[in-house]
Amino acid sequence: MKSKLIYIHVLVCLFLGVATSCVNDDSIFPDETEGTITPSISLVSYLDFIKNSDAPETQLCFQFVYPISLGLSANDSRVTIENYDALQNAISNQSLNFNIEGIAYPFQIIERGSATPVTIENEDVFLNVLRECEIPNFREDFEAYQNNCFELKYPVVLFSEAGDRTDIASDEALSQFLASQPETYQPLFEFPIRVTQLNTQEVVEVTSYFGFYRLIEACTAGCPSELSFTVERTNPEVLGYRFEAILPQDFTEAYDWFVGDRVIERDGPAVDGDNILEFEFDTPGTYFVCIKYQSPTCTQEIPFCQQIVVEEFCPIMEFTFEQEPGTTSYTFVADFEFIDRINYEWSVDDVVIATGGQNGNNTILQDLAPGLHNVCIKYENNTCPQGTGFCREIRVEPICPDLFFIAEQDGTNPAYNFFADFAGMNDITYNWTINGEFIETDGGPDGDNTLFFQFNPGTYQVCITTETPDCPNGVQFCEEIVIN
Repeated sequence: MKSKLIYIHVLVCLFLGVATSCVNDDSIFPDETEGTITPSISLVSYLDFIKNSDAPETQLCFQFVYPISLGLSANDSRVTIENYDALQNAISNQSLNFNIEGIAYPFQIIERGSATPVTIENEDVFLNVLRECEIPNFREDFEAYQNNCFELKYPVVLFSEAGDRTDIASDEALSQFLASQPETYQPLFEFPIRVTQLNTQEVVEVTSYFGFYRLIEACTAGCPSELSFTVERTNPEVLGYRFEAILPQDFTEAYDWFVGDRVIERDGPAVDGDNILEFEFDTPGTYFVCIKYQSPTCTQEIPFCQQIVVEEFCPIMEFTFEQEPGTTSYTFVADFEFIDRINYEWSVDDVVIATGGQNGNNTILQDLAPGLHNVCIKYENNTCPQGTGFCREIRVEPICPDLFFIAEQDGTNPAYNFFADFAGMNDITYNWTINGEFIETDGGPDGDNTLFFQFNPGTYQVCITTETPDCPNGVQFCEEIVIN
């Protein structure tokens, strides 16, 4: 047993190099009470990210609070890392047979811009930190490079999030399995597995997640490592976005823009491109936008992708209104952001009366009958599938003419002349009645607005009455005439 410990001791010393000291003492191996090493796919992903980053530790999204205890693949050994230099040295000295595969939870990190340590309790919390830092996790890398960089030799075995063992016999079965797992699920392979390297057609055995990353590194050798792009929402009313590629200064090749699986256009210096994609999405939703590159020096199609959440465009709509004094005519004026970029509908009581917007009327003159009306502007199309709008309830009070007449007795005779005298009497018709009995219709352009009537002794109610669209319940004016 002593000789086995000495062998592991030598391996660890070689692994750590000059980053820490080793002594000929069994105490270099902490006992089990110092914390159990937990296999961590997130750790392997993060260490690969550090390996390919030139940024100092202070510029990383977070840094470890040292010391941390890491697990190695050889004989379940472990090593304590005291600082970032030691961590970088350990990363660079990994090999396919001797690499970092786990960490002792809990550990602490300090996020950039903060001085407060954050405790990482388990793998789920660690994975969430990577996602917040926009550091690719293993599932994202695996799905990007599977069938671009390497092909799995089936069958393979994966364990589900619940720990169930699943035999996978094809790409289709793999896709279905991954789709059935939570978004945070990381592929839990039963190693070893066999894959075909597509750039060499060589079948190799992969024994760890570290081995997967070495496959990716091998097939991306000679490929630009700095391809990326910016995202800008430019024309929200048509779900328009602008993507601008960020390329290395010496990049002279061509590349393709993808939205999902669809090639949108070829771009890049080799085709005199402008490195800009202007794109209008069909509907709101989540999309993957990618630039993919392949050349004689980069034989595998290398993608750089971003998940884009295309938000729906539903403008906040509004209108004001004014009533023309003395009438039931209303002027409605719509005014809101993007009004000149969309088309929308005006409606009164669910009946469309006009179109507004860039090709329509934003000011509407409308006569409304007395009563309660619901006036709305509404917008609905592929950018706002559920629709949006703005409504106002308008109560229109009746506007009735102020009826009046003058009564003049014909000398001492029991007869009277009645002369209508009110504004607008030549614009409407009205009825003369005596004691409720219709006498004649008057007013309007053909009326003389005069009534002559011979009475018998008695008491009479002489009235003029009318109904108009603005006065649907009618109005009347009466005078009592007494004949002795």
